[in-house]
Amino acid sequence: MTELLFLISIPVIIALIFMQSFKHCSSSQILVISNKNKLSPQRKIVPPSGFGFVNPLSQKYAYIELFEAYPFELCDNFFEENEYAETYDCLVGLCEGKQYYETFAQNLAGLDRNGIIEIAKNIIGKELKEIAREVKYTDFYDLKNYEKYKKQINEKLNKVGLQLSDI
Repeated sequence: MTELLFLISIPVIIALIFMQSFKHCSSSQILVISNKNKLSPQRKIVPPSGFGFVNPLSQKYAYIELFEAYPFELCDNFFEENEYAETYDCLVGLCEGKQYYETFAQNLAGLDRNGIIEIAKNIIGKELKEIAREVKYTDFYDLKNYEKYKKQINEKLNKVGLQLSDI
């Protein structure tokens, strides 16, 4: 009787371990599975509503919310002719599409909300400084140029998997 219980318990324990190792994403998440070994930091991206197997001995995982937005204020004096520092309300989020999920995971997985916001601030600030060198202060606030500047900023943000959203 003891041998039978032992023989039944081993597959049950193994099944429980495997069940805990399978991870499922909701339709609003991606799963990033990465190696714990720093020498081979390969990452696997599991798309929304997908499944993935995580080896608890050699891998770690993180869920990334697709529709999470990161609001922040950017305050700086980008234009020399403006004597007051400007405050820009910014909202960034994750770009949609598998290629962007992989880009985001490669660049930003493992960072907390503040780390992502700091990277977005740096990218947007650098781009606004570039724009300020090219145009006058009054031209920058011209509405017909807004989409052009937004596109220019988004091109840089897309390189890390983020996009500038309208507030």
